[in-house]
Amino acid sequence: MTKSASTLDFASAGGGAPTAAEIQSAKAKAIGGGPKKCTKGKSCSATCIAANEDCLVEFPEPVQAEIRKMVGFIMKKGNIEPGSERDVELGKSATLLGQQLTGESASGKDKIFTTTKPGQSRLLTALEIEDLKNNKDRLGDAEFQQKAMQAWQKDVNSRGVKLGEKDVALMYESLPQSAKNQLNNSGNPGKGKWYGKDKEGNEVTDANNGSKTRGIKVLQMYLQQGGTDAYGKSSRVFSPADFDVEHVRPASKGGLDHPSNWVLARSGAQRQRADTELKKWIDSLPNPRNQSEMKAYYSAAAKKAKGKSALKATLASMDAKTMKDTDLIKISPSNMKYLFNRDSFFVSGLYGLKTGGRLTNTQPAVFGRAYGLARKHLSDEQVAKIRSEVKQVWNKNWMEGGGSTKNMVRDYIKIYKNALPKESFALLRPDIEKWGSKILADFPQTSPKAMAKQ
Repeated sequence: MTKSASTLDFASAGGGAPTAAEIQSAKAKAIGGGPKKCTKGKSCSATCIAANEDCLVEFPEPVQAEIRKMVGFIMKKGNIEPGSERDVELGKSATLLGQQLTGESASGKDKIFTTTKPGQSRLLTALEIEDLKNNKDRLGDAEFQQKAMQAWQKDVNSRGVKLGEKDVALMYESLPQSAKNQLNNSGNPGKGKWYGKDKEGNEVTDANNGSKTRGIKVLQMYLQQGGTDAYGKSSRVFSPADFDVEHVRPASKGGLDHPSNWVLARSGAQRQRADTELKKWIDSLPNPRNQSEMKAYYSAAAKKAKGKSALKATLASMDAKTMKDTDLIKISPSNMKYLFNRDSFFVSGLYGLKTGGRLTNTQPAVFGRAYGLARKHLSDEQVAKIRSEVKQVWNKNWMEGGGSTKNMVRDYIKIYKNALPKESFALLRPDIEKWGSKILADFPQTSPKAMAKQ
């Protein structure tokens, strides 16, 4: 970086961390848009981010790489005045997001926002519960009173970086596609209730899937909240993948999937609430100062988790080939995989209808059961052929190729009808036909992925 360069300009040169010679020559050069010495005592001004608030070389190399990519894109696409407030805010945003882009997508080609156990599944801590109880009335009123909701949103959205809509869109476009998909699909309001835009560009809340419009709004909220949990006052920063869109008024109770009804809440807490009224949910939490109540709270959760583990272990020990078909199809496909050496095709391998096209979707439930019957009755070679045929029909012909939904349904059913024993297929036929009618009603022409390309 030289002269009065942009706080983002370190990325424009590309490459890795500065060399020793570059560091030596940069000692007296500009930092953060002006000729000043690094307040951290560093000498590598070529790596300053956001007006010297962070140093790029302090991050692990994978993080450095992602921040450089993002900022390189922004510098190329944006008309940024060096040292301006916009320059600084974009630099802060790139630093915040880049630190979270350390995961790897299913394809291995993209970086994704990493999920963490504390964000995704950890129970509430005593401090979090105390915070919720202290703010019970304020949060509870937000569910039913517009002014209270707006006050809560104003509070949490003042914690981080506030970018203009164009800069948020620019930041969104700088992300890998897999990371965009994570933002697009944060929270699930239910089919036909997603926030987005129609063909005329008008805001709607009746889409079937997450979209770019929604992803940009989620990103804007994440940056405004500074990566913190809307439920509490903690300054701890989580990844975008650790959050769900929290519908302050639940969709099941008439709340819209719209930014006016959103905050971002840590998934581990948000999913505990589900659609319970906020005040009632907070009241149901244990007294954080009562050790016996807290112990019972954690013990109940551990017992539930242990029960799930026990079920998996039981299924893994069973011989599926000796089971009756009627008993086998009562097991959910996600659990059925443990009967068959954790076969991943039960839970991945197909483009998802609600996952922005990621290859991490389960099969439609009825075909997951059909696949389980195939694993029971057929040889490994025959099962491998089914997997290949299903991927061809669903992923290649329909999702990517834009083939007709009618042909996809016909071919999908034909695969299992031809492969399974007649009596086994007959067990599932009513549900298969019901699924076919529904997907034809939802997508009468072709797949959502193909329609998005048109």
